Amino acid sequence: PLSSTLVGALPAALMQGSAARVGAVVPGPSAMETLKNTNVVLVGARDLFPPSTVRLRGIKTFEKERIDLAILYAASILVEGCDTLRDIFLGVVEGRLDMLYPVENLTTEIGRGFTGWIDNNRVIVGNREMMKRHDIEIPSMDYESRYTGDDKRPIYLAVAGRLFGMFLVSYGPDEEMADTVEELRRGGISLLVKSSDFNINSELVAECYGIDASYVKVLADSEAAALAPSLSYLPESDGVMTHIGSFSSFIGGLRAAIAAAGAEHAASVVQASAVILALLLGLLLSVTTGLGSLSALAVLLYQLAWLILAVAVALTRHY
Repeated sequence: PLSSTLVGALPAALMQGSAARVGAVVPGPSAMETLKNTNVVLVGARDLFPPSTVRLRGIKTFEKERIDLAILYAASILVEGCDTLRDIFLGVVEGRLDMLYPVENLTTEIGRGFTGWIDNNRVIVGNREMMKRHDIEIPSMDYESRYTGDDKRPIYLAVAGRLFGMFLVSYGPDEEMADTVEELRRGGISLLVKSSDFNINSELVAECYGIDASYVKVLADSEAAALAPSLSYLPESDGVMTHIGSFSSFIGGLRAAIAAAGAEHAASVVQASAVILALLLGLLLSVTTGLGSLSALAVLLYQLAWLILAVAVALTRHY
């Protein structure tokens, strides 16, 4: 009975301690059992690509358009609409939100870009597909590739129906997130990525974080719409974890629950082995020297040895 109590209590205590350090709480054994079966998690693009990992690598205008206008048009759209590109364009204008144009009727086309109205001009910011979709004439792929070598990706800007400029950006991995992504991969957990950034796709995430693209799915417009009801507010629902809202807090609580479930299972296997072995030994003694030859001290030491082993299994897990 003492061993059974410790096998359940120790992993739970270690789990709650680990989860608390990242601002998470797993409410009980049933929640832990639910969390251990997790095979996919939803993550925002900004968690994978925080501001420090996104860089502006170049700006080019077309037809001798003013570069300062190109910056203000693009920044006005992206600061309001794109969480991963917001900071780098805000940095270009030195945080001066008062410099940006008011944007009307901003719409997002996931995977392609943004459309908005500035001073009665339709402004489009996006990738090649976005420009083609809105009948904007763009340079050939050969011309584009001269500027987008290595890891740079183009952002096209069109104003009033004509191409205005092109921005070059690059993305890199976040060191702390890379460890988390790798741990999720080892646990067989895939990533669903919700992104308003038209440059971010499954191949980019896989390349930056060194994982197979089959572990990543960047949600398309229709997929994000299908998922929306599951993410909407409910006045009452079942919950298996409380956390402070950040991805690190969510994943920290999840990992702690999975580790605790694994530790409890492993320790239970040790317990079962002790019981089965005890039955076999008891049967052997009953037909040879008799159970009377077994001293109370021997029984106690047997139980103690297996108790230590079961507890050690629980303690040696990484929570």
